[in-house]
Amino acid sequence: MLAFNPPPSFRRRARFILFFGVVSALIVWLTVGVMHSIQHANAAAELRQMGFEAGSPSIFTLGLAKWREIFNPKRREWNQMVRLMGSNAQSLDRFASALHRFKPRKVLLGFCRNLEDVSALRALPELERLDFYECPAMSNPGIVSEFPKLKELTFRGNPFLRSLHVISAGKNLTSLHITNCAALDDLNALNGLTSLRSLYLTGSSAMKDAELLRELTLLEELDLSDCAELANVDGLRGLKALKSVTLHHCRKLTPDAVAALRSALPGATIRFP
Repeated sequence: MLAFNPPPSFRRRARFILFFGVVSALIVWLTVGVMHSIQHANAAAELRQMGFEAGSPSIFTLGLAKWREIFNPKRREWNQMVRLMGSNAQSLDRFASALHRFKPRKVLLGFCRNLEDVSALRALPELERLDFYECPAMSNPGIVSEFPKLKELTFRGNPFLRSLHVISAGKNLTSLHITNCAALDDLNALNGLTSLRSLYLTGSSAMKDAELLRELTLLEELDLSDCAELANVDGLRGLKALKSVTLHHCRKLTPDAVAALRSALPGATIRFP
């Protein structure tokens, strides 16, 4: 069988077609990237006009003197995060379009005392962090169960959070901070949050012992301050990854119980009383 030997003109044509295809694909990729960056920057600017902290300066506006800012981790973090503080808004609906275009991975809401309706967050299924810090009117804490990629969650001063079952689907949670949520009386879902590395459960009258924490073997940081009914911390003795334990103002805990915990966890810093 004779081998096919294409003429030089054919080979040149084939190389040109391949080169043209690669260049065309690169142009399309760059165009899509630029269009996405412009949309992202416009959405950030719109959110800032509405009172959010969002985005970071464009690389085109930094100037040569600040070129190092391109590699600043804080700058990259703000490209995925928005924060709204002290807003009088009752709903996030009017921000929904800009939020959807910005597509933040982290949404921090603080001191928004009238904020009740946060259903607009459902358009952000990739959320990895949510903070509800002193948003006492937010009546649907169960919305957090709709974000399967959530890693960090904060509730402070929410009177509607009654059970941790609303976050029991959060198998990826590494950080859970709950402070002064007086209605919270069901903590049973805690033992299923086995990915937790940081847990703050402060001001909880439902925390009477640490038995629900026995399975949280990855836990490194724990704060149970102001848990007035906490009387037994034996459940913490097997959590060898713990580096920091804070037990301020846990009035029912005895010095002997804390001494036994220190003996079981010699590598951890334990703050008491």
